[in-house]
Amino acid sequence: MQTSILLGSYLNIFATEIIDIDKFSFSSTQIKGVRVVCFDTDNQRFTAVNYFVQTTPAPFKWNLLDFTFDSDCNVDLSSESKLENYTLTTKGTIKIKGKDLEEADVIDDEDASNLDRCVIKKVSDFQNNGEESKRLILTHKKIDIRTAQHIKNKLNEYSGKIKSKGALEATFYRGKEKENKAFSNLSADVSDNNKERGTLGELATTLTMIHFGYQGHFSKYGTDNGFDGIFTDNSDDPEMFITESKCRERADGVKTIMKDNLFEKKIADKLQRIFTYTHPTLSIQAKKRLVETATLVGNFINENPDKIFKFAHRIKPDGICECLVEKFDVSKYQASMLHTLSPQSPMKDKLLVLDNITTQLCLTEDEKAKLFISSLRGARAEKLELIFKALNIEDEKQEAMLAIITPKKEGRKVLNYAS
Repeated sequence: MQTSILLGSYLNIFATEIIDIDKFSFSSTQIKGVRVVCFDTDNQRFTAVNYFVQTTPAPFKWNLLDFTFDSDCNVDLSSESKLENYTLTTKGTIKIKGKDLEEADVIDDEDASNLDRCVIKKVSDFQNNGEESKRLILTHKKIDIRTAQHIKNKLNEYSGKIKSKGALEATFYRGKEKENKAFSNLSADVSDNNKERGTLGELATTLTMIHFGYQGHFSKYGTDNGFDGIFTDNSDDPEMFITESKCRERADGVKTIMKDNLFEKKIADKLQRIFTYTHPTLSIQAKKRLVETATLVGNFINENPDKIFKFAHRIKPDGICECLVEKFDVSKYQASMLHTLSPQSPMKDKLLVLDNITTQLCLTEDEKAKLFISSLRGARAEKLELIFKALNIEDEKQEAMLAIITPKKEGRKVLNYAS
């Protein structure tokens, strides 16, 4: 079956708009097919949400503007004449004028210098069970990596509560028939509706970060476990975004999402759970990917906390988004970690917190050492003896060293650690 359609929403697409093609499935109502959305990244809004329902087991195709897509999200572009007007992403394959793209045709946009031809970039994408897939991104020009500060300034233009302007309608196509549904009520089944709206919320965030030159890492497993998104760029001085996306009716806005879901203690708790929970539903490879992402976040916190930003994203019933970006506060993170540490805590957690605190308070390694020694209880000699013990220095050497650096009035007794 092949149907030709022309959607008015797509006729005036700007370079900042992305068309995304992906499969959808409503498990409770057994409806599945292909979802095609258009998201305006510059103005932060959905301009079109369309569902092409598979009514028979046989594969299907649809024509849209200058290209055809099938039930497996494979795209065939008849020409390149309109590529400069939009970015296209798909989980399927891409053909141009019926020719299959070879691996050599898929390049990183950082290497693209010839703007008279399209750029096709391949990035990793992940399912909630950890399965890795590939997303192809097709554009007519290089995607520039934007700095986190630029992104913060841009997205915070949409941080205030914006009164909804009616409701966005999604269109369901079943062959030649079509039906419009409110964006907030995509399925009569509550479970299907909530799951799909959650997917659309995270999709809007992903497309936004793709537009700014960032790529995601596997960070969410199951329905509500892990992080909605962890994104970094591939520059020599990378920056990171930790994201939370919402697409449901709620009276509050992005400030509440930031406070409830992206505060530093919540981030610390999620990292702790990733490292300590067994994750029985994940494959060995998925667990490895998840821990690698958590380790990446931990390394940023330890080494470059000023390069981490938090991004709260909310899609309203009219398809327009509210955004709020704030810098990660390492001092709040450290304070939250101190409350959870105990003698039984993993050594890596203790070292991370200790290093973060001393790095924040001290300018030099000498200052770190003085701070550490000052924090130990007891007389000076007792502190030195504790350090000697940790360093496994022999008793005779301890006595010689104490004789040099400790006044006689403090004593130079060497502890018998063997007793």
